[in-house]
Amino acid sequence: MSGDMKPSMLSHHHAKSTALMATSGELENLAHLCKEIQWAISALLETAHHPDLTVEIHVLQDIDRMQQTLVDLANLVGETAKMVPATIVDDLKLKNTIHLESLRRRLFPNDSKADDPIHQANDITWF
Repeated sequence: MSGDMKPSMLSHHHAKSTALMATSGELENLAHLCKEIQWAISALLETAHHPDLTVEIHVLQDIDRMQQTLVDLANLVGETAKMVPATIVDDLKLKNTIHLESLRRRLFPNDSKADDPIHQANDITWF
């Protein structure tokens, strides 16, 4: 009987990729931060009283486009995570593409850094 199931029906019967779901959440958080930045810049521009804010308006439009893109990407990755079985996603391969240590910890909270020699040598140091 399982051979008769359509792909859309299968998506409800397997574990979702936690890495992809966490990535979707990160993208949503970034979209929210973009929105906050956009509002903060808007508030600053209201007090600037400058006669020509053309460049600044274009920057705000770019931030808005970035925010909307991040929302769409979050939705796309979230839906993909629901469709792709976790057994197909190679978490180690995904983890090894991420250099920002704090992001790696958020996306892969159950993994220990001690067993990751690749990124121990390539850690990014922030000042």
